[in-house]
Amino acid sequence: MRKQLISKIYPFLILNWLIFGLPAAVCAVNFRGQNFLLSSAISKQNSRIKLKKPPSRGLPAKREAGGTRRYGSTCFTGGIPLTLLLPEDGFGLTTSAYPRFFWYVPENTAKKVEFSLYRVNQKTKAKQKQLVYKQSLQPSKQAKVQSIQLPKNRQISPLQINQLYQWSVTIFCTPENDASEVSRTVEGWVERVTLPQRVARNLQTLSPKNRLFVYAERGLWFDLLSTLAELHYYRPSDVSLSDITTDIFEQVELSELTQSFLAVK
Repeated sequence: MRKQLISKIYPFLILNWLIFGLPAAVCAVNFRGQNFLLSSAISKQNSRIKLKKPPSRGLPAKREAGGTRRYGSTCFTGGIPLTLLLPEDGFGLTTSAYPRFFWYVPENTAKKVEFSLYRVNQKTKAKQKQLVYKQSLQPSKQAKVQSIQLPKNRQISPLQINQLYQWSVTIFCTPENDASEVSRTVEGWVERVTLPQRVARNLQTLSPKNRLFVYAERGLWFDLLSTLAELHYYRPSDVSLSDITTDIFEQVELSELTQSFLAVK
């Protein structure tokens, strides 16, 4: 009996190696008091987090700052420009009523940074916008990734489900209302969605790190990014998290901002 079982297992191991081209992960199985080694090849790619991007909406977005609003010298040094941390089309989904927004600002001598969030009425031809939240921030002189969490208070309404919002970051190089005012603005989009009840319940049973796979599969960019930032904060030495971040940023063509994101506090 033992020889018959081994004769069946051995061809399986050979076939496994030919198909996957990988060493097999080994596990022990007890059969009538005897321990036998079985294998199940697990492709390395199966553990990779693959971001599933939602269909493009064709929305006008400006993920990276290209020029100045008016002629004149800017307050930025060369290198990577002012950039929103978003997929290439400038659009991202979230399940959060109060999401966290991220952007990269290069080395600068700016006077002010301004974050704005607008609710957009898609039913109107002019796509009318209504201001939801605006916040002036102290500019960082050093190049870094900055973020802001939409505050939870009575003055700020939570994001409505299936409602489109536009958000922007403007950096003013000169004082407001200056005749020679120079500024740069980047703009993106966010929409809040709900998950099927089964998925939502399962999500609650997962660790924050394992939730990353669900967020990526569902295209929940904001949930994915904010969870990554939180994990990095509490586990700065976790190499696997750095690898995941590097992979995710490569998928949205933001590789050059990976290290700056890893330094987010």
